[in-house]
Amino acid sequence: MTKSPRHSTVAHRIFTRLLALLPAGWHLRKEAPVELPAGPAGDSAPEPDVAVVRGTNEDYGNHHPGPDDTRLVVEVAADARAVARDRRGLARDAWAGIPTAWIVNLAEETIEVYTEPSGPVHPPAMAEARSRAATRL
Repeated sequence: MTKSPRHSTVAHRIFTRLLALLPAGWHLRKEAPVELPAGPAGDSAPEPDVAVVRGTNEDYGNHHPGPDDTRLVVEVAADARAVARDRRGLARDAWAGIPTAWIVNLAEETIEVYTEPSGPVHPPAMAEARSRAATRL
């Protein structure tokens, strides 16, 4: 799917801001697969816009990172249809045990933060308004 200029710009902005905050032993991946085990929808290798992953990029020369390697996945959603699709994908991420997921909802200018998954669900999102969220990025 072709990404809009705004989607690309926001995803890159998130990438560069998170890069400045990463502790040692972690790196960022952009639009790269995260290998998830069989869950409600079977095996999956989603490609989040941004992911915080353990180790270095070179650690994954022969395999993709899995849920135990991944601490955060970020999806940028340009419209209501993309938001709905990304919310459905949360079940896959929660089932795999990825601890934190963000949906950056461009249509509503919010960041939906999902934490502490339990089985195939994340608890309801904590939505951040644009003005507050921007200071955290």
